[in-house]
This record gives sequence, C-alpha cells and structure tokens, in this order.
Amino acid sequence: MDIKDLPGDALTGVPTIPAALGRASAWLISIVPLATAAAVAASTATASAAAAAVWPLGMMVALAVYVRMSEYSPRSLALAIESAPLWLACAATALMRAS
Repeated sequence: MDIKDLPGDALTGVPTIPAALGRASAWLISIVPLATAAAVAASTATASAAAAAVWPLGMMVALAVYVRMSEYSPRSLALAIESAPLWLACAATALMRAS
C-alpha cells in the first residue's frame, strides 16, 4: 500500500509500484499476497486455527477494498497502513499456536 505518497513519488521520480503502474494496478498487486496468505492459512491448519488466522487477513482485504472505494483518501490510507502490522501479528500468532 505504497499509494499514500504517490503524488510525491511521481514528482520526484521515485520508482515505486504505484508511481510506475498506477493506483489501480498497485491495489490489485497488494490484494494478491493477502488472498494467497488467507488461502494457505485456511488449508494448512485445523478449522478453528484457520478461522483465527484468516479473519485478520480478511480484515486487511476489507481495508484495501475500503481504500479503493474511498478513492484513496488520506484517512482510509492511514487506517489501512497503520493497522496492517496488528492484523499481520494476529494472523501470525494464530498460525503459531496451531502448530
């Protein structure tokens, strides 16, 4: 979700994915790893552990959709970016407890 500073990156020539490919492509690229992680978590653990690991990843996908629907507003970007470590930690903790 390196979309937050897209205007500055584009002006200064910083070669980020959003600057090179545009917001829509960058958004799609950010969804693919989340969907893959959710699928792996769902398939490699018990049902309860899978649910515990998948819901935080689902929250990240939901936030990414919210960002896209809000046309990348600064508020939505800040929420998605600043809460990502929390959701990833929740998913990682659930998977570690399952093993």
